[in-house]
Parts: sequence; C-alpha cells; structure tokens
Amino acid sequence: MLNVKQSSIASISSYTSISDVGNLKVALNKGLDNGLTINELKEIFIQLIAYCGFPRGLRGISVCLEVLDERKAKGIRDEQGWETSPVTDIRSKYDRGEEVQMLVSGWSKEALRSGMLGFYPKIDVVLKEYVFADIYDSDVLNYADREIATVSAQMSMDGIEPMVQAHINAAFNVGLDEEEVRQLIDIIERQFDEKRANKCRTMLDNVLSARSNR
Repeated sequence: MLNVKQSSIASISSYTSISDVGNLKVALNKGLDNGLTINELKEIFIQLIAYCGFPRGLRGISVCLEVLDERKAKGIRDEQGWETSPVTDIRSKYDRGEEVQMLVSGWSKEALRSGMLGFYPKIDVVLKEYVFADIYDSDVLNYADREIATVSAQMSMDGIEPMVQAHINAAFNVGLDEEEVRQLIDIIERQFDEKRANKCRTMLDNVLSARSNR
C-alpha cells in the first residue's frame, strides 16, 4: 500500500501538472505535514519539469515557495532533509543515464536508440544525460517515488496515453505493484472524476495484459 508521503507525492504531482494552484497549496501543506522534506519537494518538481514541462514545473515551485513562507510566518519549521549524495561513478553521463533508463523502462539498449530517439538522437542524449543521469541519479527520492510523481502527473493530462502506459510499466519495473497503481488511480478519481479514472484503469489493464504476454 502507498504510504502517506507517497499519496502526497501523487496529489502534489497531479495538481502541478494542470497548474491547479488552490488545490496544490492544500496538497503541499498536507505533504509537509505528512513528513515530506523541502529537498524532497524540490526533487518532485524537477521530476515534473522533465515530464510536464518547465512552465508548469516552475509554477509549482513558485507555489511551493509561497506555502513555505506562509508556514514559516505561522511558526512552522519544515525539515530541509538530506542533500543528494555525490556521484562517484566515473562513466559518462550518457552511459550512466542509459543504464538507469534501461532499468526503469525495461527496454534494451538497442530499443532505446531506435524509433523516436533514433529519429532525433539529440533527444536521446537529453533523456539519458539530463533526465536519467542528472535527475534520477539524485537519491533524495527513490525510483519508485519518482514514478509515482510521473504517473500521477501524466494521468492528469490529456492526449499522452502512450506515455502514461510507458510509465505505468516503468512503475512496475521499479517496484510498485498493481494495488499501488490502482491507489494512484483512486487519487486521480477523487481529484478529478470517474471518467478520467476509468480511462486510467483501461490504460493499466493494457499494461498488465502486455506484461502477461511477454
């Protein structure tokens, strides 16, 4: 089952992806009350910048700063949390990122260098070096929590169903189980409506079917 911090990550990510400022403030306060640290919030937003874009991610950071200032004015002292551990792997960022990308996606090296990424190799480099080396390499959040943020955000957005299914699959690859993903969808249903949640359940079923047929 998702713990309270993971549920908060899901809510924060969902509201950030659609720039719902009012509900994001509520979710941030609840997340901090549930034990999320300031540094963990920073990592959530850099993850979302990668998967929702800079405008929404930066808007989320701005709202987060407002919430932290409001809490400080009330005498609430939020924990900063630990910093990212230094990277000791001397391989290139491309090679480090590719290893993480293979683990998270479940794809082979050859598959990751073909298709869209083969069509535009510059995107391949950006994904490996920026997303999977720079962002995923930070151990302030683990891979499972990063996929909780990504899946929750993408389930809240329209028109990116293949990407949602890819990250549901990634969530399984990094340790989430079916019940936990269904919990994420329940959060989406509470925050949006049954129609969106049922669409997410269909995408989950597609992923489960594909995994069972491997």
